Amino acid sequence: MRHLSLFLLYNECIENLSTKHKSRQEHNKKVGYYIDGRNDCMNWLKTLNDALEYVEEHIDEEIDVQDITKMVHSSYHHFVRTFHILSGVTLVEYIRKRRLTLAANDLVGSNVKVIDIAYKYQYSTPESFSKAFKEFHGVSPRDAKNFKGGLKSFSKLSFKIQIGGISEMTYKMVHKDVLEFSGYVIEVETKNGQNFIDIPAFWQSVFKDGRFPVLLENSDEMGVVGVCYGYDKEISRFKYMIGVRNSNVTAEGIEHVTFGPEDFAAFKCEGKLPDSVQKTVKYIYNEWFPSSNYEHTSGPEIEVYPGGDTASDDYVCYYWMPVQKK
Repeated sequence: MRHLSLFLLYNECIENLSTKHKSRQEHNKKVGYYIDGRNDCMNWLKTLNDALEYVEEHIDEEIDVQDITKMVHSSYHHFVRTFHILSGVTLVEYIRKRRLTLAANDLVGSNVKVIDIAYKYQYSTPESFSKAFKEFHGVSPRDAKNFKGGLKSFSKLSFKIQIGGISEMTYKMVHKDVLEFSGYVIEVETKNGQNFIDIPAFWQSVFKDGRFPVLLENSDEMGVVGVCYGYDKEISRFKYMIGVRNSNVTAEGIEHVTFGPEDFAAFKCEGKLPDSVQKTVKYIYNEWFPSSNYEHTSGPEIEVYPGGDTASDDYVCYYWMPVQKK
């Protein structure tokens, strides 16, 4: 069984009677954010592992992700986003890889028919199963039956706590009735982490082909922003905009989006890009969400990039995470 470590702020998840911790609790109460760290961390850990157990118990049945999130009493968007960040795969992709792994186990050296295995693991046709099987394992189901070629194995995941050092991040709560952005948009998919390739390439493209000055000329004090929105759970895709907070930009290729009302936890990211933002996002999902009184909403995630040297260790930007009280 493969284990995934959650680098949780364990020192804040256990009883701490120090003056510093008490004062921090008092501060959190004032802003409506009180951490009962030990219980919240363990509850969220149990939520993730309960979901994995449900998948294993129903792996040869139709699985609706919405049913899983209802079972573990979590909002759909918060759960699937957190699962993806912590595991590196989407929940849908995890289910697919587990089924193909188990299908191979059933086929090797057996007399079972490929069509029966296809239907067992919820494929609508033997052809769609064979295609998926070969893409994953590199061999056809028939060859797997006859011990021809190697097979891949995607083990069952489990989540556990690993004790880490104290982490501190500065954030503030922000409410916006309306947010209007103009910018250039692409659609990216999360399958196999493709978004981590496509989005940096998109930024490079906007810089190189002359579109970036258009944004810079129309930016306000917020600067240029990156906006993730419109997540489609059916195809694991979302839209990503490089834009500005201005609804009046009219250059070729510009699109406009409006959001709100929305509450955000705005986190300060310090250091060169993209390291500082990646570190902050990992902190939010690994530490802040499990021990806070908030959860992710389906609203936009906004990367706020003020002017400055983005390669400097002193560069400061902000990551706005859409949240709501649990």
